[in-house]
Amino acid sequence: MNAVAKPAPLAATPATAAADPAGLPLFGWWTGLDDEVGGAFMHTPPHPLLLTAVPAGAAAELAAALAGRRLGAVNAYPDAAWPFAAEVRDEAGEDHEAAVRDRLGYGGISLWQAAGRPVSMGAVTRPVAGMVRIGPVYTPPEFRGAGYASAVTAELSLRAREAGAAEVLLYTDLDNPVSNSIYQRIGYRAVEDRVVLTFSPPGATGR
Repeated sequence: MNAVAKPAPLAATPATAAADPAGLPLFGWWTGLDDEVGGAFMHTPPHPLLLTAVPAGAAAELAAALAGRRLGAVNAYPDAAWPFAAEVRDEAGEDHEAAVRDRLGYGGISLWQAAGRPVSMGAVTRPVAGMVRIGPVYTPPEFRGAGYASAVTAELSLRAREAGAAEVLLYTDLDNPVSNSIYQRIGYRAVEDRVVLTFSPPGATGR
């Protein structure tokens, strides 16, 4: 027999009581009728909200509960990401200056040079629980096809392992077979499929 359970109210950390909670990290969890934790989310601005596997209804209710909080994007499994996005009431328009300054401050952005000029770039996060994530990696169109992105990704991955990271992670576009094959040659292996949905203001193009 199938049953439909209404999830318990959203629970969150005391950070929500701060004077300006919108810019502070927010963590929460979802429980079913059995009072067991069945899912969780984490939002550390300016990064996308990270959501684990939860029922579609729970994802939609979470989006409604976070109304007024600038989200920018959600990173979740497809079954949760789309219902979440459908309920978002977000005035997007992120200012990434602080995030860029932060990454530059700990050496998290690297430029790959050829013949004395930058041809590709890659970024890396701070280690968290022994894990480091590579991204973004970008090569201008006029320099693509020469292996620059592969080189910077391999170099950053090697540096992270040499610095003590137990795991090095990255996200890749399933619709891009070139990058997928490159990452596999470097040594990456597929773990799971997720979607990242970016929110834009009403009337903006590219939503």
